[in-house]
Amino acid sequence: MTQIRCFDPIEDAKARVLILGSMPGKESLKRGQYYAHPRNLFWPILGELVGTKPALSYEERICVLQSAKIALWDVLALCTRPTSLDSDIEKDSLVCNDFASFFSRHKKITSVFFNGAKAQECYLRHGLPGLDTYTTWP
Repeated sequence: MTQIRCFDPIEDAKARVLILGSMPGKESLKRGQYYAHPRNLFWPILGELVGTKPALSYEERICVLQSAKIALWDVLALCTRPTSLDSDIEKDSLVCNDFASFFSRHKKITSVFFNGAKAQECYLRHGLPGLDTYTTWP
């Protein structure tokens, strides 16, 4: 089985919020876009909150997201997964992204949200322990 890699973060120095998924699904990987599957509700929900309506081009949605001071990334840098389901991620294959470096570059981020239970579980188990909680938050 092939190991899959996450996308680079969508980031901005002014970001105050970070939204984390687990790992892009097959359709997202194919298109090179976060949340590319037409049935994924990420963009419609964010569209209601900050204006990233699905009718906008992907590039326009990213600009709106950055204007809203929202960064977007995945908890996992690498993993093996035969399908797009988070439940199919092989536990011994996952490699967490470097959040210590990310937060050192994005000191204005004060809130982290998760796009699902798997993203939260992986962050708490693999991402958070790598952070110095006295000098780096969240």
